[in-house]
Amino acid sequence: MTTTAESESSAHAEREPRFVILTIVLIGAVCGILAVLFHRYVELARTLLIGRALHAPRVFVVLVPPVVFMLLALVIRRFAPRAVGAKS
Repeated sequence: MTTTAESESSAHAEREPRFVILTIVLIGAVCGILAVLFHRYVELARTLLIGRALHAPRVFVVLVPPVVFMLLALVIRRFAPRAVGAKS
């Protein structure tokens, strides 16, 4: 004769593998969907940013990166002075 605690434990042990498999399948599906979305956003960014740069005047292609990096250096020195490489 089994006690109630043993029968509950047995029922829980039977459900546990199904729960683990269901959890793994759901996590895999979510990861797959996120991977597809990430890929699409990377393609969109590439089209918008690199596509525009290819059709921009040469002056912008040459001058914009140094100006942006200079501004980033100033922002880092102002708001994160302890960041590595931010000090002279």
